[in-house]
Amino acid sequence: STTEADPIADPNAVKAGIKAFEGLQEALTQVDRRSRYEVREWLQTRIDNRIRLVKAVEMQVKAEISFIRKVAVEEGAKKTTKAIDDLLLDRQERLKTRVKTMEEEIKGLRRGRYRDRYPGSRQRYPQDQRTRGRLPREDIREQGGFGGTGEESPAGTPERALPGVGGKNEIQISEWLKTGVENRINLANAVQEPIKADFIYIRKFAVEEGAKKTTAAIDGLLLSRQQRMERLVKKMEEQLRRMRFLEQGSRRIRGSRRSMLNPEQRRSGGWTPTEGTAGQEEVMEEENQRRP
Repeated sequence: STTEADPIADPNAVKAGIKAFEGLQEALTQVDRRSRYEVREWLQTRIDNRIRLVKAVEMQVKAEISFIRKVAVEEGAKKTTKAIDDLLLDRQERLKTRVKTMEEEIKGLRRGRYRDRYPGSRQRYPQDQRTRGRLPREDIREQGGFGGTGEESPAGTPERALPGVGGKNEIQISEWLKTGVENRINLANAVQEPIKADFIYIRKFAVEEGAKKTTAAIDGLLLSRQQRMERLVKKMEEQLRRMRFLEQGSRRIRGSRRSMLNPEQRRSGGWTPTEGTAGQEEVMEEENQRRP
């Protein structure tokens, strides 16, 4: 229930529980180090890595749950081990569904952008008929692309949420499909709740079976995950501030250049038909006056 105490509300108590078992802290540190692959995908802005991000997040979760399973087996916690096996299978199916849906949406988005760019292509569609996931090219440009500060929320994306074993709904697929650093920050914050719910689901079995080392391992992973994501969000916020600063600088430069043009040059994009010919006309007039 929502009134249950947060197992990592007291970080000092969590650390004390880990110290009670020799070698547990070192093992937890090794699992946490694997998260560098996930962190790298969160911070990626140069390419469209939405599918890779989903897989990287799940890869780290699987590594953490698999470690919990190893400890549970060592302690002979059979119910906990069975619950973990069910959870891993459930998360695997959820990942397949999520990736498949995202691939379909992204493919539809790219088809729509191709038709916007090449309207005379062989296959034609009515003007008001939008494919699922299609986003006009100009909208993407305004929103800053994959590494921009804005967002891309494909039209027609189903607002579906998959209930997990832990009782918390998965993040809606439309949230995974959005782009832009600001949306990534929101997603990074939101994605932790369903993951935490699944860990706490396993923890209940460990507590019931008296598997203290397994319980300590779960608490340690929850705490390290929370601290890691807090550090990640700070990096992403700094990334967003830097990008906004650069965008504002670019706008100021464009604005100052445009202010130097006369009205006719602004309308014609900085060039007028008579530009560069005025000197030639004056020379021709002088030549005509010199002739007898």
